[in-house]
Amino acid sequence: MDRCPYDDLFIYYFRGSLPYGISFERSGFLGAWEEESDCFLFFRQAADHLVGRLLESCPAVELVDTYRMSYEQWQGKQPEVVDAGDFLIAPPWHRFDPPLDKACIWLDPGLVFGNCQHPTTIHCIAAIRRAFARRNPSRVADLGTGTGVLALAAAFMGGRQVLAVDLNALAASTALRNVRLNRMDDKILVVRGRADNFMDLPFDLVVSNIHYDVMRRMLAAESFRQPKQYIFSGLLRSEARLIEDELRRQAVKIVETWHQDGIWYTFLAETF
Repeated sequence: MDRCPYDDLFIYYFRGSLPYGISFERSGFLGAWEEESDCFLFFRQAADHLVGRLLESCPAVELVDTYRMSYEQWQGKQPEVVDAGDFLIAPPWHRFDPPLDKACIWLDPGLVFGNCQHPTTIHCIAAIRRAFARRNPSRVADLGTGTGVLALAAAFMGGRQVLAVDLNALAASTALRNVRLNRMDDKILVVRGRADNFMDLPFDLVVSNIHYDVMRRMLAAESFRQPKQYIFSGLLRSEARLIEDELRRQAVKIVETWHQDGIWYTFLAETF
C-alpha cells in the first residue's frame, strides 16, 4: 500500500471575503474552503509569512484562528477501502487487486468531507442501486456532490448523463478530480453552482444528500411533481419526520427508508 499523500495540515481560519480564486504558488498550498463569510486556507507547512502579507493586502479580512492537525483528525478517519456492495470505494494510493466480481471506484477526498464512511453515504448508494433496479434512470443529478462519490456510483450503475453540482469551489474541483481519476468524463458533468438552479431540469433521478433547507425548496418547486425518483438523505430524525410528512401530504410514494440507529435517515421516493 502506498502512503497517503496528506500529512499534517496547517489551517488558517478567516472571516471576511478573500480574493476570488486565491492561490499561492510553490508554497505547499492545498486549497481553500469557503462558506458564506468564513474561509479556511490549507497548507502542507506553516505559512505565517504568506498569511501576514494576505492580511496586509486585505484589511477587511480577519484571521480568527490557526490550527495544526493530522489529516486523520481533519477527516475523522483515514480513507480506507469501503465495500459498497457491487463495487469497492478506495483511495487511489491504496493499491490492491479488486475481486473479479467487483468494480472499483477510486476516490481521493482531499480536504472535502466524504470518505464514504458516513452511514448516509452508504445508504445513498443502496438507494441509488434500488432506484436503478426499479426504473433504470438515464439522467441523474447529484445535488451537493461533495467528493463526487454518489455521482460516480450512479454512473457506475448505468447512468448515462450525470450532473454533479456543488456550490463550494473546493468540493467541485475535488469531484472533478475524482471523475477524471475514474475516466468518467464522458458521463459526468461537474458544475459549481446552487442546487436550487438545477431542480427544474428533466432528470430521472435526483440525489440530494444536502442541507434540509434545500430539500424543502425542492419539495415546493413546481417541477417536483414531474415523474422521477428522489433520494433525500443527510436527515436527522426531526428533519426526516418533516420531509416524510410533506411527501405524504403530496401523495408521493416512499419506496424505502434507511436509517442508522434512528439518527440519520435516507428516503427513496417516487413521483408519477
